[in-house]
Amino acid sequence: MAPAIDCSIRYFEQRKFRALQLRNKWPKYEDLSFIDCLNEEMNKNNVRAAVLISEIDGGFHQHDELLAIAEKKPERFIAVPLVNPTRHNEQKNLRHYIESGIRAIKLSSLGCHPNPFQPVLLKRITSFPLWEMCRAYKLTLFVRPTVYDSHLLPHLVSAFPDVNVVVESSMVSLSPRKVTTDEWGRPRLNLPLPTMDRYTLWGLSDFPNVRVILASQYSFSKCEWPYVDLINWHGLENFIALFGAERLMWGSDFPFTWINPGYEKCLRTYSVRDFDISPDDLAYIRYKTAQKLLIKKPAASVLKSRKT
Repeated sequence: MAPAIDCSIRYFEQRKFRALQLRNKWPKYEDLSFIDCLNEEMNKNNVRAAVLISEIDGGFHQHDELLAIAEKKPERFIAVPLVNPTRHNEQKNLRHYIESGIRAIKLSSLGCHPNPFQPVLLKRITSFPLWEMCRAYKLTLFVRPTVYDSHLLPHLVSAFPDVNVVVESSMVSLSPRKVTTDEWGRPRLNLPLPTMDRYTLWGLSDFPNVRVILASQYSFSKCEWPYVDLINWHGLENFIALFGAERLMWGSDFPFTWINPGYEKCLRTYSVRDFDISPDDLAYIRYKTAQKLLIKKPAASVLKSRKT
């Protein structure tokens, strides 16, 4: 099978990465950077490209290290900086990202609506101006809805049919008050599954501009890899039936999965017999969907053409 594309790397700046290595029993290679460690795992497991999703809640200059990595090896690494719709002057930050050549961003939240008891008015959703910029500059938008804002996503996706939207973590929403951390530093979602907002999110399958990253099973499964307890309600038969394999992508969530279950097992999750996925569908999940969506001309060229 062709080399895979990993669509969910949790990127930490080097200082934070070192602290997490010490705290969470991750392998300690004193002379290797985050990218060195990731490269080693990718090379061992025939993964040719990775999407670096920022865990840095800061402005443009806090992402210098991430942007430099993607600029140096644009076919190997795709930078996805974190953008906060509630931060002052974040539209200016986004323009800097576009000028630097990024292809995608992640929203730290979908924002909020001033009155949850009234009909949703799109322009009053705090992230609305950022969605407008994503449409103008053809950026892919990564989102991780929470139980507090997931109801806004169908409105936004419907209003921006030409914005490619990627829903992370197997479409399971966060509930910040219910999240704990296990001994390997992995987030644990202590909620009964399926959560009520799952039915809202399932409706997104009707929108062809929505893709899903199949990842983070360790955070909501009640058993160890290959997470067979999720097959009945979360299994790929359901996702493929709803979205089609051509709208699904694989992600490892490295470095959270570095020790448990390990990078190689993450890659094999959907090829184990229990999931019963056809080779053609598995090829889309492993690399074809991401290849078509993310490995393309940088957004910077779009900005330059607009200026001329």
